[in-house]
Amino acid sequence: MQQYIFLLSESIILGIVQGIAEFLPISSSAHLILVPAIFGFKDGVAGNLFFDVSLHFGTLLSVLIYFHKDWLNLIKGFFSGLRKMKWESAEERLVWYIIFATIPAGIAGVFFEETINAVFHTGSPEALLYLAPSLTLISFLMIFSEKASKKENILSNINLTHAIIIGGAQALALFPGTSRSGITICAGLLLGYKRDEAARFSFLLSTPVIGGAFLLQSIKAFKESAVKSSEISLYITGTVVSAVVGYLAIKYLMRFLTNRRLHAFAYYRIALAALLVIVYFV
Repeated sequence: MQQYIFLLSESIILGIVQGIAEFLPISSSAHLILVPAIFGFKDGVAGNLFFDVSLHFGTLLSVLIYFHKDWLNLIKGFFSGLRKMKWESAEERLVWYIIFATIPAGIAGVFFEETINAVFHTGSPEALLYLAPSLTLISFLMIFSEKASKKENILSNINLTHAIIIGGAQALALFPGTSRSGITICAGLLLGYKRDEAARFSFLLSTPVIGGAFLLQSIKAFKESAVKSSEISLYITGTVVSAVVGYLAIKYLMRFLTNRRLHAFAYYRIALAALLVIVYFV
């Protein structure tokens, strides 16, 4: 019973971390490497493929639920254009832009994900130290993009070139410490989009990537092992917690970015990078 309570606590903690860090621009990969190392999670649900699937399913649910009206309009616009074989409105074209913008992340995942995981997801002190440069670099990029952006463009004016540039930025999120939302919002700002508009496209763009990761991990998990009935409640807990916390994180960030800058997140990332370096050397 004591062991089960420990595992349940672990699933709740990791679900909270996944829900917050997947959508706030602070890097989910960095925190999912760092938190198990800090709490000493070993031989539990951390690193369990089925649990990873559960966390991704939870965050997929949260982004789909929060943006369900957007996706319904986008799907409606897509099929409307399909009937005419002509996509004229912004919503009719946006689905195609999201599809093309997702390609760079898909290619990067196929060719580099296993190599990157072999380097970063080892739990070694060196793996933690490697996170510091990307955490710091993206922090300065956030500050610079806020200063350089005109913040005039809105999402209905997006074109294919801008979508692919932001999609290329999303591919860089494969490196732990980068943050998918952070790098794509920065790219949107540098292209002149309003902060909340850049965030909205970032979340819409993340949906097929999170969905793809969930699908691929599911296939891999079922190939490599069977679901243990004793662990099902832990997977459900991780799904529910990451979904609820993820939804709240999206809601908070969308409100926050309406009239506030990314600087707070940048400073947090710099502090986290400094902490990693101090812990490693001291």
